Amino acid sequence: MNEPDDNTIPPAGFTRLEAPRDSFPSWRFDDHPVLDGTVIEARTIELDREGEIRDVRVAVVEVGLLQYTLWEAYGLKSLFNVMRPGMKIWIHSKGLKPLRNGRTMREFDIYHD
Repeated sequence: MNEPDDNTIPPAGFTRLEAPRDSFPSWRFDDHPVLDGTVIEARTIELDREGEIRDVRVAVVEVGLLQYTLWEAYGLKSLFNVMRPGMKIWIHSKGLKPLRNGRTMREFDIYHD
């Protein structure tokens, strides 16, 4: 067994702090098109976008032993409208759909229990 690096062991007497709920890594549909997990928490946060304060809905989703932040996108609005803790969700990102204005929107297949 390899010995750990000196900097990976906290000093004696230190207390471990749990990470705040909003510090989980974001789920990246570009890297993993299917999200299959359980909602731990859903809430609205205030986000400052270029000086404009906006309410944005986020959820903490447990996938296996890890937890991720899921940000509301237009295509996920119907899910966020009914989301509750303990809900099992399965989301498949079908990729980006071009819009008439030259922008794109991510399309999803969404299922929940």
